[in-house]
Amino acid sequence: MSMQKRLQAKHIDDLDVLRFLDSMETPLGWVFPQAMLYRRDGVPCILDAFPSGTPEKIVIAKLSSLCRRGLIDGCTCGCKGAFEITRKGEEHLRMHAGMVSA
Repeated sequence: MSMQKRLQAKHIDDLDVLRFLDSMETPLGWVFPQAMLYRRDGVPCILDAFPSGTPEKIVIAKLSSLCRRGLIDGCTCGCKGAFEITRKGEEHLRMHAGMVSA
């Protein structure tokens, strides 16, 4: 009998989330490019950085981990989020520039 592993935040590649945030354009009228936690017309959604169907609690856990490590900034309480990559996150991306996610 094979046991299927349950998806955990550690299974989501940090670089996928950082690349998504790094590639965003600044929405009209905003000072910084930010992605929201939930979908709204014309506003980037952080869920697009995760595999389709990823449970919200996994998304929040991954974002919390990235925030604690200083790679992104945003609110993980479940409100709008407003996530953005930090300088430390940009440096982390540059350091791993040649790496491609599986």
